[in-house]
Amino acid sequence: MVKRIEEYVKGNFTAPAAIFNPIYILAFLFMLIMAFRLVPIGTDAYSYFTAKRIGYEHNAKENVGAQLPGPGFRGGGGKNYYAAFSGATSTSALYIFKNGFGDGTVTANTGTISWTGPKGILRSQTTGAQITLTATASSQSIFSSWSGCNSLSGNQCTVNFAPSAMVTTNFNESSLGTAAKTVKYQLPFLHSDTNNVVYCFLSNSISTEVNVGFQVTSSAAAPTLGMTSFSSTVGGGITRMIRFNGQSVYLNIGTTDVSINLAQDVGTSNAYGGTLRVVSTTGEDVNCKSVGLSCFQGTTSPKRNIAGYLCVDDSTSGPGGLRNLADF
Repeated sequence: MVKRIEEYVKGNFTAPAAIFNPIYILAFLFMLIMAFRLVPIGTDAYSYFTAKRIGYEHNAKENVGAQLPGPGFRGGGGKNYYAAFSGATSTSALYIFKNGFGDGTVTANTGTISWTGPKGILRSQTTGAQITLTATASSQSIFSSWSGCNSLSGNQCTVNFAPSAMVTTNFNESSLGTAAKTVKYQLPFLHSDTNNVVYCFLSNSISTEVNVGFQVTSSAAAPTLGMTSFSSTVGGGITRMIRFNGQSVYLNIGTTDVSINLAQDVGTSNAYGGTLRVVSTTGEDVNCKSVGLSCFQGTTSPKRNIAGYLCVDDSTSGPGGLRNLADF
């Protein structure tokens, strides 16, 4: 015993095996305690965590919504991000989404549709039962189309009820007609001071021409001038410059410009926001991917890139047949 003490004092004492280290023993006991807290007593652990995983998948499946990004809106690591509608966790429901720039109501021939924004949920139906949905456009809107239905008849969609089935109805502004496709760019910061000129380049990559219009949506006073179209169009496969200068917005058409006077809504030195609208004149599909926009501000060289503008379309090229929503 004395020899062992001397060896310990001299540093020669053999340390206990690592497995019996008190720190390891405490860590092991802590993990056991946490495991009993997570898994109820008498429950098979594999089944418990499998059920938890399935529950998370059900939640994720129910929280389906409109696409936030298109090209140009990317998060960390280059990943796209999407909007999600919150809802209940049950998947025994039919989901109805309203899409487009118009508005309207959707009713079912049986049951009651619960709405949260543009997302509707119809529950408590027998699997396989035929549900007839009727879309009715509001004032200043027009019904355009249904998607995801088993059969169609005018503004009515018939769908066989199934867990997590989804259908989408599209409403357009009545001035655009049922065949028109529309892209809108929301520009939150423009200025009528001539030192704060904004230059935007619009690229139309579809094969046919598009009509371009602009509307002031916010200013020092409530705007009164509605959406106004330029007198000239932008041809298929053509890029044009749009210039916001002073109290006017100009569309370059080669050797000259056409303009829209904004003086009714914008003073001589006011910050303001507006919507740039692009409409297919032939009904050819346009969306945030096929009609691109890039904007720069100032009179310096190089000019400053503008950030914070938003693109939204009424197409069905997004996930689940929904529209695109892209932030730049």
